[in-house]
Amino acid sequence: MNGGLAALDLATGKPLWEYETERSKQNAGWLLNADRSQNSAMTFKSTDYGTGPGVERLFSLGAVVSSPLVANGVVYFGSTDGFVYALR
Repeated sequence: MNGGLAALDLATGKPLWEYETERSKQNAGWLLNADRSQNSAMTFKSTDYGTGPGVERLFSLGAVVSSPLVANGVVYFGSTDGFVYALR
């Protein structure tokens, strides 16, 4: 939900690569903490968990809520920023 996608080594669990959507980079320091974890105090205020402005703020990060597809060495995924990404 932080606007990023990462590939992990199956044997070690260590990251092989990471990608951040442009919207995620733009919101860094506001909706995301320095470690890219969600800044819940800024994302959700009061009781708007699950609906309303909190979800809209979360989706503004370009959250990756789809499963990626890998075909011919290209990783495809959709994001809540309205884009479909293709990474080689």
